[in-house]
This record gives sequence, C-alpha cells and structure tokens, in this order.
Amino acid sequence: MSCGEGTSAQQSSLPITDLPLSEQNIYNYFRVKKARKIASETHKAVSKKKLKESISLINTRKQQVGIDTLLRSILYYPTIEAYFRMGNIRLELEQPEDAINAYKMANFINDNKPNKYLFYNLACAYAMDDSDLDGKRRAINYLRQATRNGYTKKDSLLTDKRLKNIRYSYEFNKIYLETFDKDDSRGGERFELFIELFPKRSFPIEIEPEDLDKRFSKKRRLHDPLNLLIGREEYIPDEEHYIAVAMLKKTANFVAVMYLAYPANWTGRAYRNYEISTYTHEGKTIDKIIFADNSNPDKYLCGRIDKELNITLSTYLNVWEKNPDEHGYRDNKIDYSEFMYEEKFRINEKGKITQ
Repeated sequence: MSCGEGTSAQQSSLPITDLPLSEQNIYNYFRVKKARKIASETHKAVSKKKLKESISLINTRKQQVGIDTLLRSILYYPTIEAYFRMGNIRLELEQPEDAINAYKMANFINDNKPNKYLFYNLACAYAMDDSDLDGKRRAINYLRQATRNGYTKKDSLLTDKRLKNIRYSYEFNKIYLETFDKDDSRGGERFELFIELFPKRSFPIEIEPEDLDKRFSKKRRLHDPLNLLIGREEYIPDEEHYIAVAMLKKTANFVAVMYLAYPANWTGRAYRNYEISTYTHEGKTIDKIIFADNSNPDKYLCGRIDKELNITLSTYLNVWEKNPDEHGYRDNKIDYSEFMYEEKFRINEKGKITQ
C-alpha cells in the first residue's frame, strides 16, 4: 500500500490489516475513543485518503459509494470531519436519526467545544426527526447554541425547510430576535420575521361561510379549514391581529398578507375576521380591507382573491328562524342566507387597495 510507505509495522500499535473500529461500533463513544488511541499513522493516512475520495464522490452525486467510502475513513480513523460530513449527507438524504448520531459523535471527538455549524445542523436534524417526541425542544436548544456561538445566517433561519417544524414557535422567534434585533429601534427585523412566517398559498384563495363558522382556539399552532393558521403573539402590527394566514405578494413597493383577526379581549359571541393588509418593508401599514367577516349576526362577508390581486367581496343576509328582535340569537338558528351584493377591489402597484 503506497500510503503506508515509510511506516514500519513495529511503529504501529495495531496492524494495518486490522481496523481500529468495527462498523457496528461507529456510534459507540467508548469504542471510538479507543480506536483513536490505537490507530497507527498508517491507519490515519488511509483514513485521510478515504475521506478525500468520499468528498469527491459525494460532490459528483455518487452518494452511496461516497457514503461507503466515508464509512471506511471512519473505520480506519474516526475524525471530526468524517463524522460531520456523514451527518451532512444523511441530513441531505432526509435521514435525521443517522445524521444526529454522526453529529453527536463529531461533537464528542471535538470535546464538546462550541461549533456553530455543528450546532445548527443538529438543530435541523432534530427539527426534521418526527420520531423523536422531544425533537423540537432539542432543536431549539441546539439552534440557540448555534446563534450564541456566532451563527448569523439570517436567510437560513427564515427559509431553511428543515427548520419548518420549529419556525412558528415562540422560542424560535425569541432566538431570532435575540440574534438580529439588538440594534434595531424601528423593529424592522421583527417585521421581516413576521412576514416570512406567512405560508405561500396557491390562488385563488377563498373564504367560505363554513370557514367562518368553524371553531378555533387561541393556541400557538392551529389547524384551520385552509390548513394554514400560525399563532403569532410576539410581534403583531395591530393588536387585534393574531394568526398569520397567507403571503399574497411581496414586491419592491409593498408586502401584502392575509391573516385571521379577532378582538383581543372579546366577550360574548365569538367571531372571526379575515383581513388583507399591505405594508411597507419597514412594517408601516399602507392599506387594509376586511376580506371575510361574521361579526355581525345578521349578515356575513366572504371573499375571493386571485393571483393578480383582484379581490371580490360578497355580502349575504342571514334570515333567522325566529325574529332576533323578539327572541335574540341564543338558541336561534339561521334559516337561510340571501345574497345581497358584490364589490370588487384590487391591490395596485403601490400597495393601495382600490375599487
């Protein structure tokens, strides 16, 4: 073997024909620690060569061969870089449990010294791992360690799909604002985070009467008829607005979003509104319109918006079984709803809502 030239068998604590580590023990802390002690310089040289080969194979999309070669590198001499790269490829292949094992071993060999990229990738792996019921908490903890040790890639935090299971949580928002909002008196970072959490929906978006009538509760994460309600408490431009619904459009001049609103301290009959609001990129309100509403028991409003941002609002009159003036609304049922009128609006290039 050419890479072993210049190294005698007498200098080796283990013959090169024997591997310091077995495949079944690559995630065994005691065995890995022992393997690093008994590996010879020849083992280390072969490991380095295999690592370099695996990187080339993975970069050319020969992933399985690359993984096998990377494994051989670890068996000859387990290193931080080999385990870190094993974690990366497992994460790319959406194998979070294997990625977690590899990253933890890299952290172990690194003697638990702070490594912002390792912590960030561990956060991603735990956030992806649905089989671990405690995964979200662990993901948050590792993400906090990553940012506190210098991880400041804002775009990754806001758009990395691997973090989607924790991105809508209060803890994630707190980490984000601790990292980026330190010197921002205008709250620009808060608004940026706010709009990034709005799901992007396919058009047209319609709110039907049954969507207005379904019950909802004040929770951080909700399941809505449209499957897109996200709890938002930590930054709300208008105190009545609580739940992000949809990102409608983002241009150089404005940001248009739709969200569910309800009174912050309502008493009596519960109701809901859907509103469309447009903002400047600094978070200042440009315009807004009620898109759907059932706050008035005698009538309700339903809306539809297309990809060109044309809005159609339809108002209906509720006809009750019993006269509400005499019997009230409690234990009274709507006999039918009668179409009253339709209005059309659009959002222009400046973010204003016009007829």
